[in-house]
Formats: sequence, C-alpha cells, structure tokens
Amino acid sequence: MPVLGTAGKITDEAITLALEKGQLKQVEVINVCKEMGVNKRAVQTVLKRYSNGKDRLWEVERGFQHNTLFYRLPESTPGVQSENRENSDNRDK
Repeated sequence: MPVLGTAGKITDEAITLALEKGQLKQVEVINVCKEMGVNKRAVQTVLKRYSNGKDRLWEVERGFQHNTLFYRLPESTPGVQSENRENSDNRDK
C-alpha cells in the first residue's frame, strides 16, 4: 500500500470502506466519507491520486450521463492476495 500521511491514510481507508459496498458515484463516495468525518476536498484528492498508475487502489470509469465518475475496488486487491498467500504458507508448515 502506498505511503500516505495521517490524513491521507484516514481518507484512503474511508474510501476503501465506502467502495466495499460496490461501485459508487463520486458524490456517493464523498457523502459516505463525510459521515466518517473526512472532508470533500480530501476525498476528491485521494480518489484522483490513487485511481491511476502503479499505486492504484480503485478503478474509475466515466459515465455517459453528466460525465459522472464511478469508482469501484479492483477485482483483485494486491494486499489481500499477498496476505492470503502468507496465511496459507504458514498453515502448510
């Protein structure tokens, strides 16, 4: 997982928790994070930063109506796979 400051880490975790519900519009992600105490600007910044490149934490797709941005967790999350692999390795011993 990318190295983030304290505020970025909290924002990242709030967004991930919101996206565990499934694909959401950007405004829906912002509203869920707002309920967790994370401000709109922080959510928008972190969504944009980690939706592209090698540090990607979620996927983004632009909708046809009103240029809506839809975010979702990737099919396979690298951190989850490696944790599961480590746990299975430990069970084999």
